[in-house]
Amino acid sequence: MRLNDALDVFDLKGKGDAPVPFDVAYVSCNRKKKTGGHIERMTGVVKCGLPFSMKKTFMIGIKVPGSKAKPIAIHNRLIIEVNGEPVFY
Repeated sequence: MRLNDALDVFDLKGKGDAPVPFDVAYVSCNRKKKTGGHIERMTGVVKCGLPFSMKKTFMIGIKVPGSKAKPIAIHNRLIIEVNGEPVFY
């Protein structure tokens, strides 16, 4: 699946305008701490909002519905799989 199609999956809405959960795999990366490079897999996550400064750098916020944990910010180019389908550019 192309990256644009994968990003469309993130924006799908179900009944009552609720976001539809999806599965995602991405490569972790933290340039400040110089860590990452591991493949992270999350299931049943939904897209959520991030501060504007992160949106303009192509970051996407994801979180588990109902969780009070902080959203995870991932760069859209580090997404490698959505709902079991590989993502390419």
